[in-house]
Amino acid sequence: MQDLSKDSIKIRHWEEVKTITKTDLKYESDLFKLEDMLKADLLAVKEEISEIADYADKQLRIEEKLKVIIEYWENEQFEFAPYKARDNV
Repeated sequence: MQDLSKDSIKIRHWEEVKTITKTDLKYESDLFKLEDMLKADLLAVKEEISEIADYADKQLRIEEKLKVIIEYWENEQFEFAPYKARDNV
């Protein structure tokens, strides 16, 4: 359950949990409770959930790095100049 409480866990990861537990977890509902997670028998699939959480952490790091790259390159301007004896085509 600790793995599923991470900020890196997104809707797509909850959907995977629903698939492997074969349950209809209402994770987006205000009525979602610890009891719902216990009924899903998460312990039986703890290895798979750990993998999902690990992938989620890695995906979040990639998304954060990509955001930095996009922000950097959005403000860059390219200037072209003639190179040696080539024509400006």
